[in-house]
Amino acid sequence: MSPISVVALFCEDIRDEVGGTISLIGIFSDNAELPPLVEGTAVMISKLSVYIRINFDADRDLPAPIKYHVIMPDGVRIPAGEINKETIDSARSTKRLGNPIAGLFGRFQMNSLVFAKPGRIVVEVDIDSETYLAGALNFVPHASRT
Repeated sequence: MSPISVVALFCEDIRDEVGGTISLIGIFSDNAELPPLVEGTAVMISKLSVYIRINFDADRDLPAPIKYHVIMPDGVRIPAGEINKETIDSARSTKRLGNPIAGLFGRFQMNSLVFAKPGRIVVEVDIDSETYLAGALNFVPHASRT
């Protein structure tokens, strides 16, 4: 079987640039600190963007669609997007230029995330009846600085 690599980067924003490039703004590490939580209240994160990169053997014909979803801290699974056959085939065309690796990307944005307690957001990608863990972002308690 040909290897598949899947990774998700969590960031503040994703911007389309002139010339077809993409800029990722404010990439998070594995843990993001929540503002201080007061018992019985919640905090809101206004925006969280996710960039997904999928690399695979350019000779491999992946079935479409490739779907990705997010699992929220409370366990709710939310569809976040998909990649169609035309896009997969276009990525595979890199083979004729001598590149053995084809690359795909997906992205989505979540707005107004509310946290009553720390938790984890997980992104998974479904490819050819297999689910790949793309990334996870832990929202951790605010560290008191005394």
